[in-house]
Amino acid sequence: MTVYAYSEVKIEKLINRSKRIGFRYALTSFVVLIVATAVFYFFRELLRASLLWTLPFLAVFFLFPLVRIAWNWRRWPQKQRDALKKVAVELSGDVVRVADAGGRDVRLDKSEIVRAEDASWSTGLCLRTANRYQWYLIPRTLDDFDAIKRDLTGINIPVIETRIPPNWEEFIGACLYCGTLLCTLIARKPDILALNLLVASLVSGGAVYVVRANPQSAGQRTKLTLGALLPTIAAAGAFWMSVHTR
Repeated sequence: MTVYAYSEVKIEKLINRSKRIGFRYALTSFVVLIVATAVFYFFRELLRASLLWTLPFLAVFFLFPLVRIAWNWRRWPQKQRDALKKVAVELSGDVVRVADAGGRDVRLDKSEIVRAEDASWSTGLCLRTANRYQWYLIPRTLDDFDAIKRDLTGINIPVIETRIPPNWEEFIGACLYCGTLLCTLIARKPDILALNLLVASLVSGGAVYVVRANPQSAGQRTKLTLGALLPTIAAAGAFWMSVHTR
C-alpha cells in the first residue's frame, strides 16, 4: 500500500502562496474602488449614465471579494490547512482511494477507471470513469505527483497526456455561464437582454443536466442546481427591469 499526501512543508507553502494572491487581489480591489469613487465624485454625469451596470460590476468583482478576504483573513489559513490535510491518494493492490479537501473519500477498483488524463493546463490528474460526468481529480501540487502517475501505469491504468478540455461541452458552458452573467450586468437594451435570457436558459438547462448526471453531486444537488439556475434568474430580472423602467 502506498499513500500520497501533502507534507507539512508543502501545506505551508501553498497557504503562503494563496495569502499572497489574496492580498494582491484585495489591494487591487481597494485601489479600484478608491479610483472609481473619485471618478464618479468628479464626473457625476458619468455615474448617472452608467449606474445600472457599474455598481453591480464593482460590487461583484471588487467590493464583495475585498470584504470576504478581509473578514476571513485570520481564520482562513487554518481552514485551508485542515482541508489540505484531508487530501490523499492511496494505491493498494487494485484499489485506488482518493480523498479531497472537501471531505469526499472514495475507493475505486481499477476496473472502474477507464484512464487517467494529464492535461498540462489543468490543476492535476483526472481519473475518468465510464460516466463522462463522474471523474476524480488528483492535485498536481501533491507531493510525488510523478510517482502517482508511474504507480497508476504499474497497475495497468493508462495515463494519457491531453491538450483539450476533457468535456468540451462543460468548458463552453462555463464560458457562456460567465458571459451571460456579465451581459446581465452590462447590457440595458431589452432586445439584447431577451437574447441573453434565451442563452442563459439554455446554459442553465445544460448545467442542471450535468449536475443530475454526476453521482458525486448527490450531497450538494440542491445547492448546485440553484447555482446552475443563477444565470437564468439574473437574466430574467434584468430583462424585466429593462422593460418596466423604460
